[in-house]
Amino acid sequence: VFQVSQWHSVSKGCKHFIKRCLEVDLSKRLTAIEGLEHPWLKHKWRGRVAHIRDETIERLVNFSHDHNLRRAAMLAVAFHMDAEEVKLLMDLFRGLDLNGDGLLTTDEFSTGVKSLGVDSELLQEMMRCLDADHSGVIDYTEFLAATLEKPMFIENHAVMLRAFRSFDQDDSGGLTAEEVAETIDMEGPQQFQEMQRIFEEVDTNCDGVMDYGEFYAMLK
Repeated sequence: VFQVSQWHSVSKGCKHFIKRCLEVDLSKRLTAIEGLEHPWLKHKWRGRVAHIRDETIERLVNFSHDHNLRRAAMLAVAFHMDAEEVKLLMDLFRGLDLNGDGLLTTDEFSTGVKSLGVDSELLQEMMRCLDADHSGVIDYTEFLAATLEKPMFIENHAVMLRAFRSFDQDDSGGLTAEEVAETIDMEGPQQFQEMQRIFEEVDTNCDGVMDYGEFYAMLK
């Protein structure tokens, strides 16, 4: 029984889902698969984007202009973030994900941001940069990497260190251009030349190694 004082703001669909999960009779209780397919859970986040913050749009635009190393570093940061620290962005992703499959297609992404006056050419550029693995869709980590605002992560040194170490293949405490190029798949002649150019910008003391301080400064 759902007491009115505690459950008055909870939808009927949610109550039905909870009741089925708590059913004493095993034959009537939802299995894990049935639970994931329940209409309330499956459609809970669809079409729920009423507003996207200006800061988020600004990050999406800026991310499309970032160099490959910074985008890869932000992917590593996003991967290590705790869900509670990025709840607003998680909710935004779910709202944009119209079919609830955990991936954003070009159409879903465009539908979510085109009303904000972003032109189609910039939308395509955003999509290209967000799709880090070139799969044709944007997954949650890729979306998070592009929308994280500095206050959400820049003072979280535990996350920043884990992101840095994901590039440090030999656990030496420093990154070389070759090591970074291998990690982010930029080992071709032209790609590596571009990586060396980027690396020289980041390696501020010109010792040929990017330490954590330089990695941190790049993202700051």
